[in-house]
Amino acid sequence: AKFKVQDDKLKNFKDNHHFQQDRAEGHANSVLKIQCFIDKIITAIQTLRDSGLFKFLCDRIISNTRQKSYFSTVVCLGVGNFSTSTSSFWQFVLYLCLRKYLLLQSGEVETDSIILHDIFGEKINEESFLFEPNISEFEKSVCKSLGVHICQQNLFGQYKLPTAINNDSVLYFMPHCPYQLYCNLIWTNCTELDRLYILGNR
Repeated sequence: AKFKVQDDKLKNFKDNHHFQQDRAEGHANSVLKIQCFIDKIITAIQTLRDSGLFKFLCDRIISNTRQKSYFSTVVCLGVGNFSTSTSSFWQFVLYLCLRKYLLLQSGEVETDSIILHDIFGEKINEESFLFEPNISEFEKSVCKSLGVHICQQNLFGQYKLPTAINNDSVLYFMPHCPYQLYCNLIWTNCTELDRLYILGNR
């Protein structure tokens, strides 16, 4: 019986050691997978940032803002699962580029001033958040690594604009949202429509 108890302890020790080892390897693989995906995003950012399409889009947004206004907040609603969908991936990349471009505190910003490493880790307020109801745990980890704040509450588009700062504006990027979410967002902010800008699919 004495030897059996020792054998059981040895077996439990080995099982626990293997479990700890497997968990450590799983964590390392997860970190590597996230880093590989971020590398893919960085490459895509370089491609999009240097494209004529991005410059055209930024010029159109800036030209349609109020005089001497700037964007203090850029929100993304309904981008989709960007780790599995090609269209959602590029829209997520576009959000990252727009967020950096438009949050520069100036009304006169040139596209060339966007530096790749500045897109991540900047002092971006939590009001510039992303909300996707079907976001995966992997995508949450990617967002965290990129400094993208994730909103945990689904208000079905009824998000109130943050308190006005000087002459600031707020952009909502809504690439995959249904008509009702647009209505909810506009109705919720009906007294501040001069500050609200929407870039969407409708």
